[in-house]
Amino acid sequence: WGPPDYGYVAMPMMPTTYSAIIKGIKEGRNGLGSIYVFGSGNGGLLDDCNYDPYANSPYTITIAAIDSEDKSFYFSELCPCILASTYSSGENGSIYTTDLGKEGCTTQHSGTSASTAIAAGIIALVLSANPNL
Repeated sequence: WGPPDYGYVAMPMMPTTYSAIIKGIKEGRNGLGSIYVFGSGNGGLLDDCNYDPYANSPYTITIAAIDSEDKSFYFSELCPCILASTYSSGENGSIYTTDLGKEGCTTQHSGTSASTAIAAGIIALVLSANPNL
């Protein structure tokens, strides 16, 4: 969902994207600032989220994926910019979504996309409890 990912190649954030993020953190939520959450990526040991301009931005929250035993998934990229980890699907279970397509709920949602969605939901719940944060 970010720029093309070529492994260990740093890609800059596009200027229009950077401007939009800055505008959001300054003006979003009536001046309290928008919160941007990105996954660390699914490149595992073949990649590093430090090279992702979205994950490595001081204006975003980067989320990694862990399994049901609280261990990092093999696909979850590791780097110092990760601020939190949440669950994803894998060998020990699935993530169910409320996305009702033709087949109903899915058990196929996985990767850091699933863990990032959980983190975004947690942030939304916290903000609903205290919108002044």
